[in-house]
Parts: sequence; C-alpha cells; structure tokens
Amino acid sequence: MEERYSPWKAAYPLKMPEKFELEAYLSLSAEELFNLLNSTSTTQVFRALAALSLRNLGDDIFRSPENQELLRHVAAHGVTFKNRKLAYNLYCQLYPDQLEQIALGESKQIGYIYFLQEKKYGSIKIGRSLNLDLRLSSFVTDLPYRVELVGYIRSINYETIELTFHKHFRHKRLGGEWFELSAEEITDLKHHKFPKEIEELIIRD
Repeated sequence: MEERYSPWKAAYPLKMPEKFELEAYLSLSAEELFNLLNSTSTTQVFRALAALSLRNLGDDIFRSPENQELLRHVAAHGVTFKNRKLAYNLYCQLYPDQLEQIALGESKQIGYIYFLQEKKYGSIKIGRSLNLDLRLSSFVTDLPYRVELVGYIRSINYETIELTFHKHFRHKRLGGEWFELSAEEITDLKHHKFPKEIEELIIRD
C-alpha cells in the first residue's frame, strides 16, 4: 500500500522517543492515549502522540469526532511546536480529507521563507528561518558548492507558508527541502509570483 503524503513528516522528520520511554504508553489503549492529549505535561502529550503513531491506524476508535477534535486542537494550539508537528502528522494520516479545516498553530514571530539555488545543478531549497542572515551564512560552510539567494518572504505565518510550498511542489522534491523546479518557476519565485493558495496565506507586517 502506498504511503500517504504527510507534509510535516516529509519536511520535518521528528526524532521519536526512545523505546524505554514509550513502553508504558504502548501498553495503554488508544482511548487512554487520546485522553493524555489533554495533559498539561508537554512530555506526556508528545509520548502519547508517538505511541498513537505506532498503533494500528485502521482502528475505528482513532476516527471518532471527539478524538479528531483533540488532535486538531493539539496541532493548532499545542504548547510546543514539536507537539503541533507530530499531531498534524498524525492528523494527515487519519483524516486526509479534513486538512483544509485545520489552522496550524504559529509561533507568532516574524520569520522568513527563503528560496536558495545551488549553482552546480540548479536545484532550489525552500526553507524557513527566524534569522535569515545567520541561516544564509551557514550555507557558506555547510555546502561544498556556491549558492545564491533567489528570493524570500517575510511573514508572521512563515511556518504554514513553507509547508504549503512543500506541498505545492511535492512532485518535484529531490529530497528534504530541495526541489527541481523549472526555469519559469524559479523566475516566478524571484518576482514574487506565487500560487494563489500561497499568496492568500502571506501576512506581511
């Protein structure tokens, strides 16, 4: 069976808790794990989400309206970004037809979505950062070839915008955050000609 596309999983792979940290959680029922999503402990929520991710997703109990609402709440309002990512990843698997109904929680900080082109093969990296200058300077030492900033977006909801870019270009993904875009698509990025669903998301300060 082909694995369903999961934006968070593709863009931000999460390190799962160690097995010994999950043992007690894996012995709980699915309903008990969902109840833990109401916990005030961010660690409990994360481990409950991790345990749920490892369970049989075909179980009907996963698909109850109450549990769907719990997952949506954590994905949109979770205390930590890590919990929001994992909750959204699980939401993608369980309720693929409901993704338009969820508004991802944002950090409320102004950040950047940047488009970086490596000059050896021409592939494009679509990434995000709170400090664009610092992030770009890291590529000078991290990559063995020259890179060039094609453009960037400055916005409060930069996390969701980056996710939407990755989803829009998912069929052109080379790996991680690197994409093989056409010359026309790269020109559009340079001139801030974005797809409609992305343009509507941009909140400029």
